[in-house]
Amino acid sequence: MEIMSKYIKLSSIILFIAVIMTGFGIYKIQAKTPQPDMKIVTAEGMPKYIGPIELYGFVADSNGGFNYPTVELDNGNFTYLEERSFLKRLDFNYNPMIDELIINYRSFMRGKSPQPKQFAETAQHVVYVGSESDVHWSTSLSNQMTISVLDKETKEEKTFSVKLEDSSSYNDIRAVYTDYPSLTLLVSTDANSDSIQTHAYTFDLENPKDTLTEATNLTKEIGTNDYLYVGETYDKTERYVTLQTAKENIDSMYGYSEEITGYYAYDTMTQEVIKLDGFDEGTRLFTDNDTLYVGQKTNSGIELYELNQDDQKKTLLGEITLSIPDAQEEMSYYGTFNQNMSILNGKLYAYGYTEDGSKPALQISDINTQDALFKGTIELKDAKKNDSTSVDIIEYRLNPLID
Repeated sequence: MEIMSKYIKLSSIILFIAVIMTGFGIYKIQAKTPQPDMKIVTAEGMPKYIGPIELYGFVADSNGGFNYPTVELDNGNFTYLEERSFLKRLDFNYNPMIDELIINYRSFMRGKSPQPKQFAETAQHVVYVGSESDVHWSTSLSNQMTISVLDKETKEEKTFSVKLEDSSSYNDIRAVYTDYPSLTLLVSTDANSDSIQTHAYTFDLENPKDTLTEATNLTKEIGTNDYLYVGETYDKTERYVTLQTAKENIDSMYGYSEEITGYYAYDTMTQEVIKLDGFDEGTRLFTDNDTLYVGQKTNSGIELYELNQDDQKKTLLGEITLSIPDAQEEMSYYGTFNQNMSILNGKLYAYGYTEDGSKPALQISDINTQDALFKGTIELKDAKKNDSTSVDIIEYRLNPLID
């Protein structure tokens, strides 16, 4: 029996070494394979404005077989995942925010969920909210939440164990916002209800308690059980959280469509829900610098209004012409909306693809003057290969700490 045990251990070690060597061999082959050089082609404006844009994409060459290298755009520069060291590739995450946090704060990120919706980052701090079941799937739900905050300068980390007021069999952290030291958490649970409801909770990082304080039951305030989307706001220090409700309509035995039923904003300061009246097809709701904006689709772009949250009066800022064919079509996935269009620091960012769908297209506009600050595409430097090569964006975000 002892001999058999030693044999099994030896076999396991040999198998482990074989797997590592195989992975390292594949890495060496990929690392030696020259990757196509990428460039930003400027059609209008200046490329200096693309600094906040961070994305990952697959480069697919119809003549290159099944080799789909992963390209990264970060602060205006292109690199490839395949060019990273073997060990750094092991920790790679396809979300630009999470990948950057892992690179810069590896110790802090250890044991945490790789979901960007559970993080909020400022110039001084990184905040994380999670539960045990986020990283340990077999763990039964204990209703306990973990809140961690990292001081970037001192590298000091504080961790708090807190619980929800009511027990539930389902908890989903939808968003984390911070006006340091105050936190606002959006959590979907089935506590005290037969259906999933979304609640807003608050937590004070400098005066912590062992129970999260419920500020608002968003589902009850909105008054519908339609699915609740959260606006894709990249700056998690904003005062407002934009919300959208939608329901499914069965179109046929094999398909369905989604109908938007309402737009709302949650004010983290007053803890009130603001309902957007008079919306119709093609409406967008944005937030930037503690201000709400309403966008309305037009034939050539989007009309942008500043919204007074007290009386719902809209002030027209102007119309922004969009040169990207599919930028007006709203993208909603991962429980969020406004994936392909958002406002950050007074600029409207939009992305999509060229007419033939082969190249990512980017546009940045000043919301006050409606001037195009940048219009352009991501292409190969070797123009001869552009016809046989396409670039597909798989993850995109705006870095609010880069202007």
